[in-house]
Amino acid sequence: MQGVRRSAEEQQKLFKLPEGFEVELFAKESADVGKFIMLIFDQQGRAWSSTALEYPVDANENPAAAEALYKSKARDKVVIFDKPFESGVRQPRTFADGLAIPEGVLPYKDGAVVQHGHDIVFLRDTDADGKADVREVLLTGFGVQDSHLFPHQFTRAPFGWLWLRRERSIPAKSPRPRATSLTSRARAWRVSVRTVASLSRRASVPATSGASR
Repeated sequence: MQGVRRSAEEQQKLFKLPEGFEVELFAKESADVGKFIMLIFDQQGRAWSSTALEYPVDANENPAAAEALYKSKARDKVVIFDKPFESGVRQPRTFADGLAIPEGVLPYKDGAVVQHGHDIVFLRDTDADGKADVREVLLTGFGVQDSHLFPHQFTRAPFGWLWLRRERSIPAKSPRPRATSLTSRARAWRVSVRTVASLSRRASVPATSGASR
């Protein structure tokens, strides 16, 4: 049964809350930005999100279209809300564009670690103008058969680890570089982020398999 399409303001009024609680409208989709599909905060208190205007394009159904999409300058973005705790609907600014369904985003140093197609990339803002200007591939070899199962839920962990999820039902080659110890059937993976900042100096990114459940 198809539901009724309501505006964000209409949906806000439908919440039933305990006494003393309220729901505040933080952000809403628009024709140019699209739907926000994740939210994460950085150490500066900014909120980061990404969009999915290109959804759904899966290699299971159309391999050529999927490969072409991830090689093109697509419509999706990684965006930043600089002052997420101010009142009213917040308007994001674009940190990186030309992407397609970037499901995983983790703010890191002068940019963010982002999932895009076959790759996990480090998008950096090296000139401090608020937009990514350098793209470094950290890991590659992930399958694009189903966009619901891309690497996601990027999480910083103690001792320099980055944890991420990738569902086991989507095929993948052993991600590179030097990630032979990553099992292609594992759901939870971890990657050392201590060497991420050294990639420009041709350092490798070691990785090990995480706990599979």
